[in-house]
Amino acid sequence: MNDTNTFDERAFEWDKHPLIVELSGIFSDEIKKNIPLSSDMDLLEFGCGTGQVSMNLYPSARSFKLIDTSPGMLGVLRQKIKQNNISNMALFCEDIFNLKFEKNQIDFVYSLMAFHHVRDIEQLLKTFHNLLKPGSYLCIGDLEPEDGSFHGDDFEEVHHGFDTAELKNTFEENGFELTKVYRMHIVKKPDKAGRIGEYPIFFMAAKNN
Repeated sequence: MNDTNTFDERAFEWDKHPLIVELSGIFSDEIKKNIPLSSDMDLLEFGCGTGQVSMNLYPSARSFKLIDTSPGMLGVLRQKIKQNNISNMALFCEDIFNLKFEKNQIDFVYSLMAFHHVRDIEQLLKTFHNLLKPGSYLCIGDLEPEDGSFHGDDFEEVHHGFDTAELKNTFEENGFELTKVYRMHIVKKPDKAGRIGEYPIFFMAAKNN
């Protein structure tokens, strides 16, 4: 089973998970602290899931492009958009590498807990570098290095977290200047044996040069 199918199976219960809701709220708050959002900005969320982060940021921007490969997750998000009469959120159920957006059209890109599911981080950063306007920002929240127990066998995860010093170098090699990186939260969750693990989550902000 691939990650998309796993996310589809969990989509209707996703917003009921306290840990997920809490982390989305924390990441949204860190964005608000570090990025001056305004009503003339066009935003893009990569790996949006059910849209918890973007719903937290709404209505602080002109438009939102929300990308995910899970039809189930986007189906839940589509219902939330309809229920809240939101007209400026566009959904894209596609691999970001297959989407054709105009260059330098986005004011801010953000992504929570999606980078570790992407095999080619350099290609992803090159894609964001081309999408973002010069001087605009990319923010991510993701796992610090862990032993693989965060997901266990549930996902075909590619990266078991990131060393932020190494990730900083990768960002800088692909057109970004790191402006902030710090630990924003520690997720505590049980593994299949019931043992509670602690998983630090970092916040990283980078300016597109």
